[in-house]
Amino acid sequence: MIRLKYLTITLVTLLSVGSFSCDTGLGLLETKITGKVIFINSAKRPDLVESVWVVAAAKSLFNNPTLNDLVISDRPVNLNKDSSEYEVFVPPGSYVIVAAIWKQKDKDWNFLNIIGRYGYDPVHFTYFDTQPVVISDRQKVVSGKDIICDWSFVFTGSGNNARESLFPSNVNH
Repeated sequence: MIRLKYLTITLVTLLSVGSFSCDTGLGLLETKITGKVIFINSAKRPDLVESVWVVAAAKSLFNNPTLNDLVISDRPVNLNKDSSEYEVFVPPGSYVIVAAIWKQKDKDWNFLNIIGRYGYDPVHFTYFDTQPVVISDRQKVVSGKDIICDWSFVFTGSGNNARESLFPSNVNH
């Protein structure tokens, strides 16, 4: 009798536990954009730059983006090297711009402080790719989205016509 009682309790417990599902929480994103950040004109790097981060934006940076519209890399770019790997974990979607932004020391973020963007060659002032970066459940990782950053694009208040070439009127941004 006691044996039957323990067997019944064990069976009920196993069936109860087996019928519940466990929520694993948000989990880690498996989808990401990767590439290199390549710095040129290193001699022109101003002291006012605190850090450089990579962002992916689902809509234009000129349409008053909020933090919900941007995905920011989980760590800053290594400023002690001329080239550094990056990865931005993003949910599936279409990203019209993947760019490197710089933060000024002792200042708030300004997402228009762009020092370089994927698809733009600052040496020749030309675009080689203007298509959005698309992440899907079938294409979880998009790699090779290198960003060439020109330190002369850092706006220091003395005029900066070169930076304006990052956003011509005929290109998505």
